[in-house]
Amino acid sequence: MLIGDKILKKKKAEEKITTLEEGDLVGLVLRMMGGDWIEVFCDDEVVRKVRIPKSKRSIRIKPNDLIVIRPWYGIDETRGDMITKLTPRDLKHLLKTERGENIKKILTEEQKEFYGIEE
Repeated sequence: MLIGDKILKKKKAEEKITTLEEGDLVGLVLRMMGGDWIEVFCDDEVVRKVRIPKSKRSIRIKPNDLIVIRPWYGIDETRGDMITKLTPRDLKHLLKTERGENIKKILTEEQKEFYGIEE
């Protein structure tokens, strides 16, 4: 019965939708900077240098991916930590929230076409 439990846990994990906490931002990865740092254009129209924590390094990030970041408020506003990578399902959910207009601003034309987003 252990195999059935593993399948059940996997399905529950897939059903989880990413939500933004207060202070979190959505960003578009511009480039990989080396080590565990990436350059991200955030939905508040600021380019930030974002660190990928050790617990998140197994997630494969590449340019033009959408991620959730938490800026280092009070320390350095131009830096932050990556929280998670957004899936297409997460993005569609977030576009329906009040922050949807800000998120649309950072998407490229190719991404808008891919996700079926109209201006």
